[in-house]
This record gives sequence, C-alpha cells and structure tokens, in this order.
Amino acid sequence: MQISNATIARLLFRLANLLEIAGEKGFKVKAYRMAADQTLDHPERIVDLFAAGTPLTTIPGVGAAIEQQILALLTKGSLPRYEELRATIPEELIELLSVRGLGATRVRTLHQELGIAGIDDLQEALEAGRLREAKGFTPRTEDRIRRSLYEYVAHRGRTLRALAEPFANKLLALLDTVPGVEQTTPAGSYRRGLETIGTLEIVVATNDPEAIRKALPKWEHFRNWSPREDEALGFLSEADLKIAVHHVEPQHFGQTLHQLTGSNEYLSTLPPPHPSNQREREGVRLGTSSHCQGAARPRLNADHDEGQREREGVRLGTGGKPQSEGLSGSKATAGLTADVLEQEYCVAAGIAWLPPELRSDTYALDEVRQSGLLDLVTLESIRGDLHMHTTHTDGRHTIEEMAIACRERGYEYLAITDHTRNVRVAGGLHPEEVPAYLEAIEAANDRVEGITILKGLEVDILADGSMDMPDEIMAQLDVVIAAIHSHFDQDVETVTKRVIAAMEHPLVQFVAHPSGRLVGQRSPLLLDFDRLFAAAQRTGTMFELNANPERLDLHDRHCRIARQMEIPVVINTDAHALRQLDNMPRGILQARRGMLTASDVLNSRPLPAMLKLLNRKRKEP
Repeated sequence: MQISNATIARLLFRLANLLEIAGEKGFKVKAYRMAADQTLDHPERIVDLFAAGTPLTTIPGVGAAIEQQILALLTKGSLPRYEELRATIPEELIELLSVRGLGATRVRTLHQELGIAGIDDLQEALEAGRLREAKGFTPRTEDRIRRSLYEYVAHRGRTLRALAEPFANKLLALLDTVPGVEQTTPAGSYRRGLETIGTLEIVVATNDPEAIRKALPKWEHFRNWSPREDEALGFLSEADLKIAVHHVEPQHFGQTLHQLTGSNEYLSTLPPPHPSNQREREGVRLGTSSHCQGAARPRLNADHDEGQREREGVRLGTGGKPQSEGLSGSKATAGLTADVLEQEYCVAAGIAWLPPELRSDTYALDEVRQSGLLDLVTLESIRGDLHMHTTHTDGRHTIEEMAIACRERGYEYLAITDHTRNVRVAGGLHPEEVPAYLEAIEAANDRVEGITILKGLEVDILADGSMDMPDEIMAQLDVVIAAIHSHFDQDVETVTKRVIAAMEHPLVQFVAHPSGRLVGQRSPLLLDFDRLFAAAQRTGTMFELNANPERLDLHDRHCRIARQMEIPVVINTDAHALRQLDNMPRGILQARRGMLTASDVLNSRPLPAMLKLLNRKRKEP
C-alpha cells in the first residue's frame, strides 16, 4: 500500500494531539499541526518526492525532526514518536478530543484530576456534576460539554459525507479500471445525500468478483478487510472509513441499487408483490426476501441500519419482471447510467421511482403519489452565492479572488459578507472600518468583469436580539445577513425571541445557519421553529441553507416546511476560502432532500429578480 498525503497528514495531526495531551511545549505541537496542513495541501504526493530523492524539508512547515518522522513512516510504516506516545496514552483518552470544547489541555486536566479516561467516564462525570470540580471548569462549561457530548455520541461511528467524498471518487475510479466491471455507483446514505454515513456502500456490476477482490488491496487507501455477514467485500480505509463493495451480476444491477439506496422506512412501505408474479426469474426473487438471491446477496441498506441487522420480509414492489429481462450479453449495462438502470427496474417492478435524496422516509413518497414528482433544484439552477468571507476578516482570499472563482463557476453575482465586531475570533469589522471595506468591494466590482459583486455583512445577533451594526451602516448594504455566533446555551424562549427580534428588523433579509448546529460537534439551538416560520411569513425574512458540510443548516425537514409556507431559501457556501465554494453541491443535496425546487430558492433567480425578492422588506423612499 502506498501512503497517501491524507494519511501522513492525519497521523501528524494525531501526533500533535498526543504531544499536547502529554504536555509537550506549544511550539512543537504547533509545528506538527502546520506540517499536517502543508502535507495535506501539497500539490505533489509525498511518496513521489521521497522516491525522487527530494528532501521533504522542501515542504513548507516540515523541518528536520518532522522529516525524520515522515521518512520512518514511508520506510517502516509508522511514526516512531506517535507509536511511543500511543503506548502510554489510552486510545479512549484520545477519543475525548472529538468532543467539541475538550481540547488537549482540558483532556489532560480531566484525566489527571478526575481520572476521566474515555467517553463513558465523561458521561458518568457529567451525570454526577463532577466536571466543575476540575480546575478551569465552571457549571456553564460543564453544560456546554454535555451538549457537545450528546451531539458527538449521536454521530459516533459515522463519517461526514463530505469527508467520504474523495475516498468514494477515488474508489470508483479504481473499480472502473478493473477488468469485467461494467457499472459502479454509490448507494446507501451516501447516495441519499445524508450529512453523515455509517458505511460507504458501492454497487458494482461484474461477472468477475474475484478481480475486484484482488484489486482492492492495491488501493492506496486500503487498510484491512472487515468481515461482513453478507457477501459484500467489506474493508476499512486508512482513515477508518467503513466501506462495502457489493458485486452483482450486471442484469441484477438496477434492482440491487434500488434495494441498497432506500432507507428501511422507505423500503418497508412499498406495495406488496402481486401473487401472480411471486416467482424467481434468472436467480432474482422479487418477493419478500430482504436481498437479491443472486451471487452477491447484498444486505438491504446496511449503512442506514448501522450494520445491526439483516432484515427479512421487506417488500420490494408490485412484482413484475426483473430488469434482467430485455438485457443480454456480457455488457448488459453498457451505455446506461445507474439511474436509468434503476428506473428500468422500478418500471418493470411497478415501483414509483424517486430521486435517491427522497428515499430516507415516506414523506416524499406520499406527496408524489398525491401531486406527482417535483422538479427538484439542481446545481445548474444556482446563479450566485450570497454568503462568503475574505481577508477583511477570517477569510483566506481577497475579494477579487473570491469573485473570479465565482465567475469561473458560472455565477452571475456574489455577495461579500464579512463578519462584524462581535465575532472577535474572526476579527469582525467595527463600524468605523466598514466604509473602507465597502470601498474595497466597489473597487473590486469595477475591476472584475463578467460578474456583479454585492456589498454585504454577516451581522451578529447579540444576546438581547439587537444587531451588531448601526442601522445607518446596514442601510448601505446590498445584503444584510443575521446570524448567531455566541450564547448558544440560551433557553428556548430567550433564543427564539432573540432570532425573531432580528427577523423583525426591517433591514435583515435572511438568517444564516439558523439552528446553529455543527454536525457531530454542537447541538442545534433550542429554537421554536414553528414561531420562527410564522415570523418569517409575517416579516418577509428568508432562511439560509448553509452548504458547509459541518452545518447543512437548514435541516431537510425545515426546508420542506419553508416550501409549504412559501418562504424562500437561500443556498450559500459561507466560504472562507476558494475551495469551500465547492461546497455548493452539498447544499443542493440538502435542498433536494428538503424537496426544494428552483423557484423555492432565492439565488436561482437572475440578478434583477433576485434583488427584487431580496429587498421585499425594504420600503421604497
């Protein structure tokens, strides 16, 4: 196995955490983290530099000591210092770093003073109210960690879909080169576009599964085989991602893909097969079995069920002939996309085909039966991005660089919306700094051709519901976003009134990342969304769907409510760097799960129509 840059970076970052837990000097910890960042972003593969004899110290941030650690990893398969520390620091203690609010210093304090050595210990200490006994821990700190732990445990063992994407793309590319493979596609939670996945499920059409078995260990991210109850090829990637490759004969591909995509809830509500059609054809049973009866026998939606069970008795549809009839020859799937093959199976089986994003529950199925299939929003529908940050606050690129990158993505417009003063950690702008900031945006708009740059700010909603900028400044902006970045622990009444107060402000156009959640890290604010939606209707305020994969906020269920109440949604990336502009497709997936069409999305409109709707709260002079 060749070691990837991502693996090297991951191990360097873990080593930095271990060094910090061990009480190592801060500059050493920082050096390893910087080396990890530089390694991850390096344009060349580190193994290629090593093979060419290029000193690794040519990589920014990699000094002689860190170079020796990396060389040992490349030649011997491990980082000596990392293995040394792992022998003295329990693995369970390292997991505590995954709980938001518990940095290495706090983990060390809890371990030394309270004997906390893992998640279970932390839960017990929180239940007993003991954390406040440790130095630097207050009742408020204890409550924040309690909420973070709840969110972490809820997603424990799952991976952000965005983190799985590069592995999925590389694995699909590898499988496409294997002799005999005719079709490959993801399934499960990944295909449905969920925020997190338990297992990356891949369906492969092939008549030679042994060729796949031989090819997988050669993948640079392959770690080791992982036994499964079914006949899928299960293994772990070097980043601890669980992967299952389901190999099926080409004529069974559409059926298997349908089975492995839908959730248990969705599949279990499909109509029963017609008795006259309950028979096996060409090795595929369309009756009540939980899996295909052909060579691969994949588990139904193993990802959604966290691999806990193999379900029996799930009805696959109304019978009919399997898609294998009508397809013949060794290239039964040639020239057809996975969606088309699946649709052909659904037609043959009498099943209403739904876009994969709508197969997590029965809500969409019920609505489609009543009203027909919606024309869901697509990436091509988006004409601009109205939330991003630059070097004026905590962004990594300039106004012009962000604008050019948006133009390259085919956008008509963008809004620069840097932070305001209350977000101190981001270097938020003070009122006296805003005029120069607006002048910089106007100057960039004059210089960058082919796209319109709008002036905006992401204005903090203060603890009492007031806005973090004077009205006279917000009145000069094209885009005024209201957002919460502090006091996340307010009770439901206080925080709901706080957001509604901002929505009632005549200059606020939409609320960014409304729930405040960070997937797997921070629980949502205790908001009464029924009252928020009522306020949105009353005031004309809109909601953002933030495409940052750690946010994906609005939730899909809130998108559905917004559509029903005719409240426009704004899909933005909240990009702080050029590459984060590429999060837009993730926001689109979330919007599709929420059944949004292009007409439900503000920034699907051309600039004049978008501005007219955006400014509907503002009174004409």
